[in-house]
Amino acid sequence: MPRTSPAAPTLGPIPKEDLDLLQLSPERKLYEKPVELGGRYYVFSFLEEKQPDQAQWEKEKSAYSQGFAGKKREEFFIAFREEAKKQVKVTINRDLF
Repeated sequence: MPRTSPAAPTLGPIPKEDLDLLQLSPERKLYEKPVELGGRYYVFSFLEEKQPDQAQWEKEKSAYSQGFAGKKREEFFIAFREEAKKQVKVTINRDLF
């Protein structure tokens, strides 16, 4: 299934809250929860990744670029958040509540 696909072949559209399943990889092989599609529940896992043929690549180049940029942006923000947690100490002033 292409990473840019909004639907699972023969199953139907993927709910927006579960579009993260398109980010499965060799490091993250199993989607964390079952996904409901058409009244049935499915479990998704990563089997292998295939490079698109040249014609398909040219046709869907911008969608692939957007998907790649989104993945890199997410990785950056996760790393940024983790680094910020190490450097910033949060104190809760309960008197203000």
